[in-house]
Amino acid sequence: MPSSVDSALSKGDILEGSEEIATTGHENSDKGAPVDEPTAPSVSLNDPPRSSSKDIVAAIANHYASPSKPGSTGPTITASRPNFRNKNSGEGKELDAHLLRRLAGPSVGKAGLARDQTEITRLIARASEGSKYYENEKRKSEEVEKKIEGLLKLRDTQRAMADIPRLEASADKIIAELEATRDLSQTIVHVDMDSFYASIEVLRDPSLANKPFGVGSNNGVLSTASYSARAFGVRSGMATYIAKALCPSLIVVHMDWERIGAASEAVMDILREYAGDPDGSMEGTGMDVAGVDEAYVNITGYCKAHEIGAEECVERIRAQIFEETKLTASAGIAPNKMLAKICSERNKPNGQYALSFDPDAIKEFMRVLPIRRIPGIGRVTERLLDAVEIRTCGDIYTHRATLALLDKHLHLREKLAVYLGLGSTQVKPWARESRKSVGAERTFRAIEDPAKIQEKLELVTRELEGDLERLGFAGHTVTLKLKLDTFEARSRAKSARKPVRKYDELLAIGQELLAHELPLRLRLLGLRVTNLKDLRAPETGIKRFFGNPQEAAIRPAKRRKLDVENSDGKDAMKEEPIYILDDESEDDADEQPQTKRAATATPEKPRTQSLPDVEAVPRASSHEPMGSQEFFAATSNQPLGKRKRQPSPSHRDDDSDDIEEVVRHKSDKSSEQHICPICSKTLQTDNAGLNAHVDWCLSRSAILEASASASTSGPSDAAKSLAAQSKKATGAKKTGPAATTAKPGSSKGSTKGGKADIRLAWKVL
Repeated sequence: MPSSVDSALSKGDILEGSEEIATTGHENSDKGAPVDEPTAPSVSLNDPPRSSSKDIVAAIANHYASPSKPGSTGPTITASRPNFRNKNSGEGKELDAHLLRRLAGPSVGKAGLARDQTEITRLIARASEGSKYYENEKRKSEEVEKKIEGLLKLRDTQRAMADIPRLEASADKIIAELEATRDLSQTIVHVDMDSFYASIEVLRDPSLANKPFGVGSNNGVLSTASYSARAFGVRSGMATYIAKALCPSLIVVHMDWERIGAASEAVMDILREYAGDPDGSMEGTGMDVAGVDEAYVNITGYCKAHEIGAEECVERIRAQIFEETKLTASAGIAPNKMLAKICSERNKPNGQYALSFDPDAIKEFMRVLPIRRIPGIGRVTERLLDAVEIRTCGDIYTHRATLALLDKHLHLREKLAVYLGLGSTQVKPWARESRKSVGAERTFRAIEDPAKIQEKLELVTRELEGDLERLGFAGHTVTLKLKLDTFEARSRAKSARKPVRKYDELLAIGQELLAHELPLRLRLLGLRVTNLKDLRAPETGIKRFFGNPQEAAIRPAKRRKLDVENSDGKDAMKEEPIYILDDESEDDADEQPQTKRAATATPEKPRTQSLPDVEAVPRASSHEPMGSQEFFAATSNQPLGKRKRQPSPSHRDDDSDDIEEVVRHKSDKSSEQHICPICSKTLQTDNAGLNAHVDWCLSRSAILEASASASTSGPSDAAKSLAAQSKKATGAKKTGPAATTAKPGSSKGSTKGGKADIRLAWKVL
């Protein structure tokens, strides 16, 4: 009797109306070529396609794929990409189609697959069926389907009352406004290393060349897969047991962070040689490190200074990377970051693609581009757009009236910017002040023993303390992240009165948060510190006038560090509530194109995604500002990237009857805490408020000094003048008993004279 997976995967149910993709062995080889012995990069975009005679993908394809077409230059590989919504199937089968698409993940529709997509999907579903992972994905798929049903109902209701021509005209007006912002003056390159982790392993062990292998853990997930393994449908982030179901001969190797860090640093040093301001005046300032294996580089100034074209410049970059590291890189050349990111995937591996800088050519390039290829659009957003028949960027214009009706949910202006191919041209190093959090987490085999969970918490806390010390940050809010063995994610947070960064402080908060959740069975545990305080930032306001300027220049973080170290950790954590955050949704985790950002903008030990810690090197993950938020900075006030609903003070979960408190993490400076250097009070205000308070304290100090002087020499002329003005303004009102009450030890005369006048002067101030 066929299983539910087999039934759902029948071609009549899933693939009706599906799109057949036929590619040759060398086309779009970014996902299908093997990791051979490195060869020098091609020096011309017009060179003939690289030979695939030794390509393992071709050999596997000959076994699985249909016969080649006459006259083709390589083996034909046929892959089926199922449409999301099967109009002829029942609701249950339609949901199954979504679930199976979700289980298949990023392998769906990839070029270079050595077997039919339906077979890959079948194997993934069979390996997953009945597992907690399967049930979790099923739950998430059902939640998305509910969102889609509500979205379609809202669309139909509003469409019945809408003036469609007027909505289209309004959208056209926005398009004209956006088009006026187009900037074609900058030449931006996105450099992406080819199968970075896997290629480093091949350099370490040449016997792995041309073999399907993954980098990760036998008991966890794969961080990456070789191109030979990708031909079987194996992808980054895939559970190892599923990957082995797809490719039984898969070899799993552990990650070597030292080699990865050294290689990443070498690559970034090369890229800095070509980065600069558009006028070529400053080397290295026109570079944005997007991860351990990718970066954006503005080569406008370099090309101008050396009088070479952009394509020649990028060929030099790739050749130099290969010469010094024996690693290959792919690159995209375009007028903005979004387009450069898309173009870098065009000729992977070991290739480059230059997009025309003509506005019409850019719009044509975008018109046929699948919506999922846009950085910042993940599988959930893709499903929502597919529900309203938007599958390519060209569909955005066709259905612009629908987007206008659903602007609150689908964000018309940003989608129109995508349709036009507009993006940010700002390429600059990461700024310390833009960091929002520092965190560390570990993935491991499911555990439920409280002692073992405590060990994991201590390990993560130690890593987090090290990162905070290395990066020079402390934070007011500590968040505990948990992922159960059912793959359910939870987050709990607590804020401290003073910034924390020491192991004991962090562990105490983590233990308190964890105690409220026990007992449980975990497969991931992490700690993150937010609402950061930069310990290396130069002092501002009145503080800059205290201390030795030379010492402050040499060690600008010292005084701030001492402030934190001298704080009472217990007092800092008193009476602060624990907040239950929205469960972190990972549905669109792949929406962000720069999730692999290194821990710092400078070459330090790079860290990427959550990895298994079984026989793994300890690591911490740092949460950087996502680059996709800058893609549309020039055209929109809000980023296209994952739009997380802002939590409200009270939020009811659809699957729960309990109303849970949610903390709102504010990114603006209005939520910062400052300590007054005069009165030592803790203020919840911005810099302007702090300066105003310091002025107030200084005025108060001056008055107290005047008061002390008046007690021995009588009222000063200034005090008398101020007192006279005060009496005149207030009708000579009495100052009250307090004005004539003498303090112990003060003379009667001074109280009647100077002290009374000082109080009047204080009232004027």
